[in-house]
Amino acid sequence: MLEIAAGLAGELDLKTLLERILGVSIEMLAGQAGLIALRSETVGWKVQTSVGIPSAFLRAITPLMADIPSSVESIEAEIPEINRLLDHLTFAASMGFITGVGLPLISRQKIVGVIYIFRSYLGIFSKTDRNLLKSFANQAAVAVQNAQLYKQVITDKKRMEALLDNAGDGILILNPDRKIQVCNASFSRLYGIESEKIEGTDHDQIIQWAGPTDGVTLEQAEAGGWPLSAHAQLYVEGDLKRKNNQVPLPIGITYAPLLSEEGTLLNIIATIRDITRFREAEELKSTFISIISHELKTPVALIKGYVSTLRRDDARWDRKVVNESLQVIEEEADRLTGLIENMLDASRLQAGGVSLKQSDILISDMAQRLAKRFQTQTSKHTITTDFPDDFPVILADENRI
Repeated sequence: MLEIAAGLAGELDLKTLLERILGVSIEMLAGQAGLIALRSETVGWKVQTSVGIPSAFLRAITPLMADIPSSVESIEAEIPEINRLLDHLTFAASMGFITGVGLPLISRQKIVGVIYIFRSYLGIFSKTDRNLLKSFANQAAVAVQNAQLYKQVITDKKRMEALLDNAGDGILILNPDRKIQVCNASFSRLYGIESEKIEGTDHDQIIQWAGPTDGVTLEQAEAGGWPLSAHAQLYVEGDLKRKNNQVPLPIGITYAPLLSEEGTLLNIIATIRDITRFREAEELKSTFISIISHELKTPVALIKGYVSTLRRDDARWDRKVVNESLQVIEEEADRLTGLIENMLDASRLQAGGVSLKQSDILISDMAQRLAKRFQTQTSKHTITTDFPDDFPVILADENRI
């Protein structure tokens, strides 16, 4: 029994383990066929392996297992359900077997599954036999649960690797000594060399700045006692030096500590984001403000100049000069209004708040009104419009077209 228990405990592949448990069970109980069903939190009861049982019979018992409530937690409540399942199995078995022996797999006061062995003869178990079978079932249950936990760890590891490989941002996982333990594909592309060459390297050899940084660097923060808590994140921006004579890359790095329950630093998670587009947006914003400021100064200066001239007490202006001055003031005021509207439209576009007030518009009528308006601005030119009679009506925003 000790050799069997040791052999089961050393097997972590769930499929192989269940096959070994079922083989030992059939041998111990002198059975001709058997199955192992496990209980899952997500799919309920399901046969995981079987020996000597036709597939048609396995399909027939599937709905019987589906009737067992998956919400049952205590052994006292679940054992009757297991017994009911075993009774159904024995009754349903028409393969020449006389009896069936069920061994519940119980670990940590919880039903893990059941071993069911079919036999062609009646048998009576002594107290010693029952204790031996119970001990074997308990050892098997522990081994199954360990294999399930191992499988879950492997699944979680694969899920984490998939998340890292498909993340849009670069991710580095650092050891407490700041050596890079994991580098994902996104950072490898940003930096310009393979992940394998980055992993195992010191953080300071990879993260090197081409100029001043905005924010506290990891080295400066750790010199000051960082991290003081699990929520003590760092953020720093700057231009990252890259290999192979590549242009420095504007990035922002967020450092997050991973602490044990005792507060010991286990890892540092560094998330690296390419902020080139944000930097370009800031530069465009600055350029836009500079241009619009210059454009606003021109009409304001003209309006102020003409108003100051007209208000002079030492001069008398004839009506023609006054009208010409007022016309310039009106034109520059309209220009100023247009610039302000353009600024508002730019803000609305950025915020996604531009709304169009669409209506039926006859382009020929609009063109005639505009021609008449601009004709007052010049006496040297004649502005005319020419549209065919069947020119179509369009749907548009009249103020923005």
